[in-house]
Amino acid sequence: TGATGFLGCNLLEQLLTLTDYSIFLIVRANSDEHAFERINQKFNYYFERSLGSYLNTRVFIVSGDIEEPLLGLSDSKYNELKEQVDSIIHCAALTKHYGDYDVFYNVKFLHYKLP
Repeated sequence: TGATGFLGCNLLEQLLTLTDYSIFLIVRANSDEHAFERINQKFNYYFERSLGSYLNTRVFIVSGDIEEPLLGLSDSKYNELKEQVDSIIHCAALTKHYGDYDVFYNVKFLHYKLP
């Protein structure tokens, strides 16, 4: 989570460089294609190269929302990810300095339990 942010994008680059892991990214977007565009744009900004050669070989992009039940995914997609993912690196953050109190308060208590 959080791969479009500074920390998450840098961790992604390190994982691609130093490991042979398959990496699944949950990216908030309207579609998997739009999610790839978002992360690829950030990756290109920070590292001046594309993720295109890694797409669907080592990097798997999923359009979702960590604030939603089951990450905003269908039951089948969520269960598929549960079978494929060994570890979760959570670097998503709410970094605004202003906004609605309830939004900030609720993020503080966001947590997951895998069924």
